[in-house]
Amino acid sequence: MPERLTLTDVIIRAVTATAQRTEISGVKTDNNSDVAVQFYNEGLLSSCILRKANSLGIKDIAKKLKETQNVELTELARVPFRVVSLIGSKLDQITEILSPDQRWVVSIGDAMVRVDAQSKASSKIVTLALSYDAALISDEEAVRFLNDIKSSVERPIFILVGRSTDSTSTE
Repeated sequence: MPERLTLTDVIIRAVTATAQRTEISGVKTDNNSDVAVQFYNEGLLSSCILRKANSLGIKDIAKKLKETQNVELTELARVPFRVVSLIGSKLDQITEILSPDQRWVVSIGDAMVRVDAQSKASSKIVTLALSYDAALISDEEAVRFLNDIKSSVERPIFILVGRSTDSTSTE
């Protein structure tokens, strides 16, 4: 039976792919960059560090999250990049506080149902929030980074096959 992917897996892959291709304040993550991840698993907050996160495919991420061993908060705080998923928590948003070693934290709110007032059609949405070190990252860079993540999530084929969402070629 094929590995089942979750929305958290897709968003984490979108974040790592976006971080790899987006330069923020002269810093671009590379294949050796680690990403700390906190997420809800069967109602409990779990944590892990994805070593060399940018080199992991979406199935690798899904597998590592399923095998996860909880990591101490002090170790998580030393990783400069972090993703917190509230999916499954019943929380739609959270404000993250950065540790001195962290550059940014992407928070994912739990899925909510949105109903269009005119058509009455419903759809599920999640919120994305970015907490970042304003001394290192400009507001414009932060907005561009979040928009790039959003584009990757909305068009996941590009993160599944490892191509940029900006790619228009037919390679």
